[in-house]
Amino acid sequence: MAHQPVKPNAEVERNREDQRHLDRLAAARNIVDRYQSSSPTQVESFACQAEGPVGNPPEEGTGKAGEEVSEKALYLKAREAAVRYIGLDKGKSSGKVRDSLIQKGYAPSLAHAVVQDLIGLGYVNDENACAKIARRHQGKKSKSRSYMLSLFIQQGVERSVAEAYVDQLPCDAKSLQEVLEGHPLDLDGGRQEARLMRRLQTRGYNYGLIKTSIRRFKEANAQ
Repeated sequence: MAHQPVKPNAEVERNREDQRHLDRLAAARNIVDRYQSSSPTQVESFACQAEGPVGNPPEEGTGKAGEEVSEKALYLKAREAAVRYIGLDKGKSSGKVRDSLIQKGYAPSLAHAVVQDLIGLGYVNDENACAKIARRHQGKKSKSRSYMLSLFIQQGVERSVAEAYVDQLPCDAKSLQEVLEGHPLDLDGGRQEARLMRRLQTRGYNYGLIKTSIRRFKEANAQ
């Protein structure tokens, strides 16, 4: 007779699931501790809210009380997923975090609630997301303000935050000057200059401003 594998009983399975639950929470708390070590009070608050009763994961129930427990368990699970997605990256936008939860199958309303909670704790910050994006588009890689606004929103930054951050960026004339100063081409009015003008237009700069800036740049460097 073939040997039949022994199936673990229900109690053993529950214990294993409880342990996996605690392991996930411990990992999430560890990430939060490393990320917000400069703010111990906030870390402690987040960790206490995230873990629930230690060693006693929420149990499924019936009726209204059971539904409330199930909703809380799902909420905590979604927040754990958000923490894992963010990791130590301070530049994840609220939209990116929300989209990651929705892609994992969480309801949009739940994803929104989790993100708002993390924003309140300072764990998600769209201004940090803007700063991270802006650092990749400065100097000779500068873009116009309108381009940066579209880019921020495309990367999941809330429009109001994106608009406020764009107001702090250098004006188009100044950022365009930085592009020209970092450009290695000889602006002699030929094909290289024409290509540069087209490239600058794709970065959102106005054609008239491009012409004026190039003319002034050439005059300044001719002296």
